Amino acid sequence: MNLFIRKLIADHSHLNVQVGFLFDALERIHLTGFNSDDISIIEKVIDYLNLELKNHNQLEENHLLQSETKLSSQKFINNFDC
Repeated sequence: MNLFIRKLIADHSHLNVQVGFLFDALERIHLTGFNSDDISIIEKVIDYLNLELKNHNQLEENHLLQSETKLSSQKFINNFDC
């Protein structure tokens, strides 16, 4: 499998873990009230979303959009082959 695709899959898996941490922290806050540990977890997840996920999305969009554009262009050109 392509290394770029492996990285995207790993990033998506890591995002799922981060969302799990967020949901768990929010559930604990709902049940027991605010505490510093859960606030810290939420801050770390937000930092991840703001930095890592943003970078991942830009990489994904740039790479996949370029690949799709090339593919679409080639299909367009192939339709006009004589």
